[in-house]
Amino acid sequence: MVVAAKVNESPHARALMEEERREMDAEHALLRKKLESAERLLIQGTEKAVSIATMEEAVEKLQRMVRMEQDGRRVAELQAEEERKARHEAETEARREIEARHVAEKQVSEAQDVSVATEERAKISAARQIGEKEARLEMDLAAARRELSETRAAKVAERTGADLADVTMVDRADIAEDIVRAKTERRMKEESQLILAKHEAEMSVALATAAEEKVAALQAAALQRQQALALAEEEHAADLHRAEERKNREVETARDDMHVAQEAVKSLTLARVSDREVFAREKYEALAEAGVEYEATLRKLRDSHSAELVGLTTTNDQLLGTLRAEKGGEEAKLRTLVDSLSENLRCSEEAIEAERALRVAAEHAGRADLEARRVAEQERAREQMYRQMAEDLVGESQRARDDAERRTKEQYLEVERVKHAAAKRRALNITMHENATGAAAVAAAVTGVSSSSGKSAPAAVSAAADDAYIEQLPSALGLEPPEDPREALVMARRTDLNDCTSSYKAALADLKRAKDAGTAEPEELVALSKASAKKRDALAEAAETFSTALGELEQAKEKELGKIRDEHTAMTSALTKYSATSATAPAPMRAATRAIGAAAHMHADAKVAAAHELVPPPVPAVSVPARSLAGLAPAPAPTMARTLAPTLTPASARGSDGKLAVGEPAAKAAAARVIAGGGEEGQGAAAGERRPGSAMSEESYSDSDSDYTDATTDSRPNSAAATPTPAGR
Repeated sequence: MVVAAKVNESPHARALMEEERREMDAEHALLRKKLESAERLLIQGTEKAVSIATMEEAVEKLQRMVRMEQDGRRVAELQAEEERKARHEAETEARREIEARHVAEKQVSEAQDVSVATEERAKISAARQIGEKEARLEMDLAAARRELSETRAAKVAERTGADLADVTMVDRADIAEDIVRAKTERRMKEESQLILAKHEAEMSVALATAAEEKVAALQAAALQRQQALALAEEEHAADLHRAEERKNREVETARDDMHVAQEAVKSLTLARVSDREVFAREKYEALAEAGVEYEATLRKLRDSHSAELVGLTTTNDQLLGTLRAEKGGEEAKLRTLVDSLSENLRCSEEAIEAERALRVAAEHAGRADLEARRVAEQERAREQMYRQMAEDLVGESQRARDDAERRTKEQYLEVERVKHAAAKRRALNITMHENATGAAAVAAAVTGVSSSSGKSAPAAVSAAADDAYIEQLPSALGLEPPEDPREALVMARRTDLNDCTSSYKAALADLKRAKDAGTAEPEELVALSKASAKKRDALAEAAETFSTALGELEQAKEKELGKIRDEHTAMTSALTKYSATSATAPAPMRAATRAIGAAAHMHADAKVAAAHELVPPPVPAVSVPARSLAGLAPAPAPTMARTLAPTLTPASARGSDGKLAVGEPAAKAAAARVIAGGGEEGQGAAAGERRPGSAMSEESYSDSDSDYTDATTDSRPNSAAATPTPAGR
């Protein structure tokens, strides 16, 4: 035992034991290093699998978005084609209406001319017949009167002779002379009446001849007027033809512009997704301008046609008035001669004719009024239909624009996430490659010297910065869900409704294309019909769920608005009480009371305004690096920064929670500043002065509200400027 102890205590044995112990420690360290390397590789493999799953999910989302975009583009193309067909049909209908109106006006003018000529001929013939008949009647009447007077005289003479024959036998010679004298006077009177009747007959013939000459002159004037109207109609037709050619040229120009715009859409759609919204807006504006120009051209044509029609109508009415006046004069002369013979007959005929003319005119006016009313109602219904269609198209285009903007942001976010996952995967691959370098790394690990620690630190910092950037990117793009779950549900249901609408329209377009082609099999048509029916059911379900979500959000907002109104009423009563109590208080106390009341009033108004906003407030803008946008917009023209500019503007009038920064702490601070101002500040406020240290004055509450809002807005730090931007990107 002593020898063994001495051997063990020898330096050589101790050196061997120490060497064995060092070897065992090295082996243990190597084993621990390998175990740590295996655990790190296992963790890296898990992270790699998570990154791959994230990339696959992002790719699936992008593919689904691309399908939705394709459906939306197809629906937009179909709508553009339908609008073009509708515009062409409207042009054809307008041209057809113009031609029909011209034909109807020409027929009406010809009918009016024929009716006027017929009326003139009828009146001339009637006047001639009446003149001849009156002449014959006058001659018959004179002969009958002469015979009657002769018979009456003969009978009177016989009776007188018989009566006086016995009485006046003495005075028979005187009576014979009286009888001869009476016969002579009667014969002279009859001869004078016969001469007068002949003279009246000659005058009637002369008046008839003059009337015929006047009728011939009127016919010649009517012929000249018809020639003038024909010439004016030819000129009007030439003007309409030139206007039609000018309109066709404008339509062709608009169509060429539309074709150029469609080619631009195709090229820009293949180039980048972000330019679709800009091109769609330009195309819509071009179509709107073309429609406005077309409407203006039609309006000008209608105005010119109406002016020419009014001028021709006025000229025709004046000429007809002149002719009627002349005709009335001639008829008055003839009527004056006829009235002496047949007064009763003329009065009855005039009364009957006047009643008939009034009845015919009233019936014609009534038919014209009914026709004008019917046409006006049709035009009004058509205009209302066009206006409703335009409003529907505007609303649909706005929803499509909002949906495209949201999808563009989501695509950008998914692309950034995919890039981030790919970068992490590359970093993991590089780390695994470095860990598999072999014995040099193992020896370095045993000695405790880490050669990758200096390189891994910047990579870890860059990865942390990228993670922070990816976490902040949804809120910067405005894709962060709102705090209220009801608003988030409404946004989700709105997105589902838009997606279902695009899918249903695309299915209808496929079915219509297959039916129009006529080459599809019945089974294929049945399958397309079933698919469209399923998508229609999905659209109805999405609309119902969206309506339910909107109803729930409306009820919640109504409840909040009722509470805020109650609080506003309470604040108003408190403000009235403050105003009443401050009438007898000192100047500093009155200023403080007014400041508190105005701040409370502003706070209530701000809460009411925030409750009325059913949409989430705009998020502050962040600085998106140009290198991260290069994947979506390879060309330097409209980049993602300019596309997102309208939605990423900083809301300077809102706080970090998205509401107006007018609250109770700010009101209390303003009141404290007024109270701390002392007597001088209170006196300045009471005297109507506005000083930098005071928050309120004797002015109206509207001025106080604006000043206080400006002060709180200026004192709030800019959230957009404070947003961190990763330096590594």
